[in-house]
Amino acid sequence: MACIVALGVAPDLDLLWGRHSRETHSVGAAVIVAAVAAWRRWPLGPSGRAGIFATACAAWLSHPLLDVHAIDDAVPIGVMLLWPVSDGFVHAPWAFFDPISRHFSQPSVWVHNFAAAGREILRLAPIAAMVWVWRRPKN
Repeated sequence: MACIVALGVAPDLDLLWGRHSRETHSVGAAVIVAAVAAWRRWPLGPSGRAGIFATACAAWLSHPLLDVHAIDDAVPIGVMLLWPVSDGFVHAPWAFFDPISRHFSQPSVWVHNFAAAGREILRLAPIAAMVWVWRRPKN
């Protein structure tokens, strides 16, 4: 489970080299990482390379797909979802998530970001609960 969570947040590693919301936030990156995971047989739960590939791809791709539905106030707006086929940026016409501030020198940034994260959790918790109920073993 920890590996799946790590794959879900890994696209934001691009913040380290200043290309946020670009190549790592794409279907292409998800396929590359999933191929490596399947080849190296990362411990993601399902047996077989196809299951590992599907799990890794879904975990990685969940991040940019959710980012498409966030308020984005940093140019360019959106994410490079279709890279390497296209270097255009994709952004949904409506936002489901609040923006996260990267202005760490401002005193209110942490209050704002924790509040935004809390609202994200509240919005996603019902979906996670439904999936958990659906996936739990039937007795």
